[in-house]
Amino acid sequence: MGYRVALVYGTRPEAIKFEPLDKALRRFDDIEVLTLSTHQHSSLLDETLLSIGMTTDIELDEPDRSSLTELFGSMAMHLAHEDLKVDLIVVQGDTLSAFLGALHGYLSGIPVAHLEAGLRTSDLNLPHPEEGMRRAIGQLSSLHLAPTPRARRNLESEGVAAESIVVTGNTSIDALLRRLEAGSQDVPLAWPFDSTYCVVTVHRRENWGTTMDGIAQTVAVLAEAYPDIRFICPLHPNPTVRESFASITRLENVYVIDPIPHEAFASVLQGSLMILTDSGGIQEESTVIGVPTIVLRGETERPEATEVGSAFLVGTDGSDILRTARDVLERRLNGEDFMPMTSPFGDGKAGHRAADAISCVLRGVPLPSDLPAGQS
Repeated sequence: MGYRVALVYGTRPEAIKFEPLDKALRRFDDIEVLTLSTHQHSSLLDETLLSIGMTTDIELDEPDRSSLTELFGSMAMHLAHEDLKVDLIVVQGDTLSAFLGALHGYLSGIPVAHLEAGLRTSDLNLPHPEEGMRRAIGQLSSLHLAPTPRARRNLESEGVAAESIVVTGNTSIDALLRRLEAGSQDVPLAWPFDSTYCVVTVHRRENWGTTMDGIAQTVAVLAEAYPDIRFICPLHPNPTVRESFASITRLENVYVIDPIPHEAFASVLQGSLMILTDSGGIQEESTVIGVPTIVLRGETERPEATEVGSAFLVGTDGSDILRTARDVLERRLNGEDFMPMTSPFGDGKAGHRAADAISCVLRGVPLPSDLPAGQS
């Protein structure tokens, strides 16, 4: 008897985190993997899929991106036209695409597995809409693939049955380790790669507007205080994000550029002195590459990174950012090491653990034990 599993994604981070699971599932002779793209983020997603060697079996039509509700509605309409004959739908993380896949599975009577389950903040609107999406997905899923023991505890505190949860680690660590092992790719960059630099990435919707403007001006202050350090800002193509940083491009050591291709980004991060970001994935990656990361958010669903000392949660107030960033930079310039003993997000085998758990669910046997190496 064969089984069919659908992986539903629509953004660059989803594709990156799905790739280790996709490969691990394909090692089972009786499991057929069907990949489906919602095209939530078309250009960035297509480039990433090509670089990581994933192919898409079903591509939905381009959605209406005029608003979040229009985006979700049009993706839902396009997915409704697909007759998915699968035994399980897998979604990843907290995007609109992930919620759409989970809702479609629930309404269609198809079991749902949630990769990267159990991440939580204390505020439904931080981040928005991601926090609401992942909480809702948690209610619609029958298999919860939690990245850390804390994520398991979050789920259990919400009433999720313990026997439906497996701690796997996060597949982002699998993808990062694989990329670092492959080495830097020959991708043209907008600055001398052997220079001293910091990386700045911001995109969160709750930071748009005056908050994003303030972050950009804080980066400008840092750039003026450290003229020998380049500040590399690979920004999301959304014009709302770009507009906030437009005024600081006057500084010679500030580079506002397009997103860096995935095959080069890991090496770029690893070579930096410091990272300023509101990205969740980079918080995870900081625990492996050992680069101190200033988290530009008031609360994080990944507190494990701050606990091991690779990330510093500072919020978005300019004075707080400057105080922590200057301290970190001075320590880095003096040669201080920020490398944790182990990553709390796993050991690079999360894809295999998640695939094993999915195989158990499909066959109706008990789930495997969890707790990847390096976690407690």
